[in-house]
Amino acid sequence: MGSEGVGRRMTRLFLVLVLVGSSAGCKVRISVPEGGQVVSASGAFDCPQGQVCTVDVVDVFFDERFSGAPAAGFVFTGWRRGQDRLCGGGPRDCRLVTEGFAGNEGLMAVLESDRVFHLEPVFARQGDLGPLENRSFRACVNTAMYQSGYRSDITRQHYDDGVEEGTRRTRREVSGPQPYRGQPAMVLKEAVSDSGPLNATFELTTYHRVDMGAFRVDTVGSEQVSITPVRQEVVGVFTPPFVQRFDLQVGDEYTTEYTIELTFPDNSAPQTLQHIRSRFIYEGIQSITVPAGTFDACRVRRYDTVNGETSESYNWIGEGTGILLLESDAQFVPEAAVVSGSVNGVAL
Repeated sequence: MGSEGVGRRMTRLFLVLVLVGSSAGCKVRISVPEGGQVVSASGAFDCPQGQVCTVDVVDVFFDERFSGAPAAGFVFTGWRRGQDRLCGGGPRDCRLVTEGFAGNEGLMAVLESDRVFHLEPVFARQGDLGPLENRSFRACVNTAMYQSGYRSDITRQHYDDGVEEGTRRTRREVSGPQPYRGQPAMVLKEAVSDSGPLNATFELTTYHRVDMGAFRVDTVGSEQVSITPVRQEVVGVFTPPFVQRFDLQVGDEYTTEYTIELTFPDNSAPQTLQHIRSRFIYEGIQSITVPAGTFDACRVRRYDTVNGETSESYNWIGEGTGILLLESDAQFVPEAAVVSGSVNGVAL
């Protein structure tokens, strides 16, 4: 059964231990976002889209099963994980049971604290892209991407409101580790050339602390030299690092918050600070078609807040390759899609 099966058993045990009723009663708060509703087997605790519903657990006879019911155009991908959240993970039903635990002093203490537990479904827009599969994000991790000697050459079509506006070719090489601000870092160098209306060339070097045992990469710094249309140098320092996590299951999310200090060695602009908060939600694996072909890819919804302004978008990362194949806005209007490419000399 493996670790996933152990996790399911632990979740069920946790539910049994916390949901014991008394007159004080702990509570289960159901929060339903856009995209569907939560339905209960008895029908007594249904909660519609956009509502927050509270279930009082008042006795030891509580036994209810909850399901996520997606609206047209959406798919139920699971229950949100997190502290005091119930049934976090995949899209199975969530059964809450209190039978058989009357008289347990520890459980009664939980009830007397009026503790609130949360149940929140995750719905994803299905669009025209087909269903999502409940598989780990690790399927789309390519550990070689941050190892010395890695090479890729990717060309993407960029769009403006869905209309083609030009292409970008990115040639990437990885080397290291080498010292960066007193600590070892892997070095990722990219040569970027834009054609069409974009019409720019630049070189970007980024520094990363890599822990693939934990499926995590921290970006700590960057150096960019623009070549055309105007030559400009800019150095960025990330405090704390920008975090990429690849250990996610469907319904998992995390937030990374950091400040980039930008300085311009050529004195072309004054020093600036960018405050950024990025939230990532993993939604599952989906078959997508881009100009380069049809691929299975991990879909990630993201919310980026830069200096107080928030935007929503989607990324699709190729299974096995780790290549960002498709980017879209919140309505699935494409912003960039892979046209062609190779990884270590092998075509996608």
